[in-house]
Amino acid sequence: MTLAKFVRQTLRRQLARFCEAGPAAVKRGQGDELHALRVSAKRLRYNLEFFRCLLIDDAKNAIGLLANLQERLGSISDEDTFALVYARLLQSLDEHDPRRTGLLARIEANRQDRRRELDALRELWSGGADKAYPKRLRSAISEALSSLSKARSPESLSRTSTAT
Repeated sequence: MTLAKFVRQTLRRQLARFCEAGPAAVKRGQGDELHALRVSAKRLRYNLEFFRCLLIDDAKNAIGLLANLQERLGSISDEDTFALVYARLLQSLDEHDPRRTGLLARIEANRQDRRRELDALRELWSGGADKAYPKRLRSAISEALSSLSKARSPESLSRTSTAT
C-alpha cells in the first residue's frame, strides 16, 4: 500500500466514524455521547495534523473546523463537570447553610450556560444558513486529500534539496 493510499484510507475511516456518531450525539446532547464525539474529532484532527506535511496547506481548513467543534464540545464537557462538582457541594451542605442559596444560583446559571453551548453546537452542526457541518468537513478533508496527488514524491524532494 502506498503512503498516499494509507493516508486517504486512515482519514476517510476516521471521518466516517466521526460523521456516524455526530448526528445522534448532537441531537440528544448527552454528556457521554458528546464526549465520544469530542474524542472522535480529536483523533481525526490529530491524524490531519500528523499527515499535514503530505497534504500541503490544504488541511488547514479541516483542522480549523475540527478545532472549532472541539472548543464547543469542550465547553459543554466543562459545564457537565461543574454540574457534578456543584451537586456534590450542595449535598455536603446542611439544608440551612446560607451558602446553599449562592450554590443553587450557580447550578441554575450552569444549566443555562450548558443549554446555550448545546444550542450553539446544534447551530454549528446544522450549518444555519451555510452547509451543514459534516458536509463542510467532508469537503475540506476531500480538498486536503486531493493535494496528495499534487504532492511531490520523496525522491523529487530529495533531488530538489540536493540540487541547491
